[in-house]
Amino acid sequence: MIRLVSILSTLLPIIFFLVYKKRNQERRLWVVFINCCLSFLSDASYKALKDLKKTLEFDAFSFYTFTEYTLIAIFFYLTLKTNAFRKAIIVCSILFYLIFPLSIIYYRDLNFDSLTFSTEAVFVVVFSIMYFYEQINDPNVTFVYGTKSFWIIIGILLYITVGLFPNIVKPFLNHKEQRLLAPISNMATVLRNVLFIISFRMLPPVSKRKA
Repeated sequence: MIRLVSILSTLLPIIFFLVYKKRNQERRLWVVFINCCLSFLSDASYKALKDLKKTLEFDAFSFYTFTEYTLIAIFFYLTLKTNAFRKAIIVCSILFYLIFPLSIIYYRDLNFDSLTFSTEAVFVVVFSIMYFYEQINDPNVTFVYGTKSFWIIIGILLYITVGLFPNIVKPFLNHKEQRLLAPISNMATVLRNVLFIISFRMLPPVSKRKA
């Protein structure tokens, strides 16, 4: 049941984005929208992927993690204003893309690419710290929670960190044990999607509305 709720919740941000499209014209928000579409396709095809050969299942989930990280990195790059932070995202992304093929080579016998996912999680936490540091030191920011990016980043951060432990240990568990941990990842997905919906429904800043 929770799995179905998780899948349906992934569809909701897509609907809200399209309904309130005029409020979400920024490029970075379109990046989030693409990520939502990718997430929904991945969740909807989960059962089919589980029936694939083990190595093909690994490749499919690795491709999803690769694409997900790329979209998240682009979002942060478009959101952050400090050049040093933007350069840090580029450096982290290069490291991620170097680790990715190594993971494919050495961990392909497992049913989940925990190395790539863990690397993604660490970098997302770093990017989030950069964002909050920038917001705290920006005199023009009065209420950080009044921005669309705040809710999206909180959603991404919770989704990644809450799902980190289950996904790291997943390759070392049997099928029954994996089923016991699945609700944690599913609830993280639902929570992320609720926060994305909040962001997509928000009006853009007054300056952008006038523009």
